[in-house]
Amino acid sequence: MKTNFRIETLEELLKGGLSIREACEKLDVHRSTLWRLTRKYQEKGADGLVHGLKGKRSNRAKKEEFKKSVIELYENDYRPKGLSVFAFYQSVARTLPDYVSYSTVLGWIRTPAGETPEPQL
Repeated sequence: MKTNFRIETLEELLKGGLSIREACEKLDVHRSTLWRLTRKYQEKGADGLVHGLKGKRSNRAKKEEFKKSVIELYENDYRPKGLSVFAFYQSVARTLPDYVSYSTVLGWIRTPAGETPEPQL
């Protein structure tokens, strides 16, 4: 949906129906970003506006082994004691080998094993 909106706006800009300022406001981007988007659209068409990681794993995603170890630690040592995910996070966050946010840990624990959570927009 966002890509279609960008295409329509860029088409309108290129046909002269919008000023640069109006296009920037409509897309909620800076002037330099508008030029970058326009150039990509002119060079590659609609494919140039699609996010480069669409359908791929995030560059900042944690390794699957790390994720499994955090979930297992909670399931084996903290859930049986009746501790909440937040209490678990508070007690282990500083001891984990890599930083991970509370919302990420909460998502990992709430998502059934083997499933990938839907990305939040």
